[in-house]
Amino acid sequence: MPPPHPDAPITPTTIMLAPELAVLEILDEVITIAIYALCAAHPRLGDPDPVTPDPPDAQAAEQLIDCLHSSLLANTRYRRVTLKESPSYDDDDIPF
Repeated sequence: MPPPHPDAPITPTTIMLAPELAVLEILDEVITIAIYALCAAHPRLGDPDPVTPDPPDAQAAEQLIDCLHSSLLANTRYRRVTLKESPSYDDDDIPF
């Protein structure tokens, strides 16, 4: 059987093939919630035509959101490369 698709939800098989992906899955969720919270705290961040410059805290939030998006992309790349390079498995070999 081929390894799980990288975009599929995490399963026990995925964790068996690459245990670190379990933690990265949790990290993705936490990062997404952090982005939502920052956007809620600074609703003007998405304004394409702001009337006044953003205050320093909003500028910092925007930079942080950019970094968090980069982390999500890096996690996705890692997941895809890791699962692509995972060996095939047989359902009978799964230890649980």
